[in-house]
Amino acid sequence: MVVSEAEIERTARDLIAQWSRRAAHVAIEGLNKSIDLKDWSSRDMWVRVVRAIHENQGSGSATSAPGAKLSRSRTALQGRPRKRQSRSGTLAQ
Repeated sequence: MVVSEAEIERTARDLIAQWSRRAAHVAIEGLNKSIDLKDWSSRDMWVRVVRAIHENQGSGSATSAPGAKLSRSRTALQGRPRKRQSRSGTLAQ
């Protein structure tokens, strides 16, 4: 199944209009179903739709700022306990 980029964008916009912030979750459900059915062409389409939704909605509240991905990554890591290797080579928290 060959799907044009315009159709992907239209599907993403339709899902956003219908589901708002849940649009990506709905698209991921379609993706998972296509994987369960081993429908690889549908899977590829749903992957593109999920990506388009994320590009249209952004992935977090800081997406409008320049360098938002880097900022969000640093923020997501703050507050998490760090895992580090001890001198014996095992992981310590």
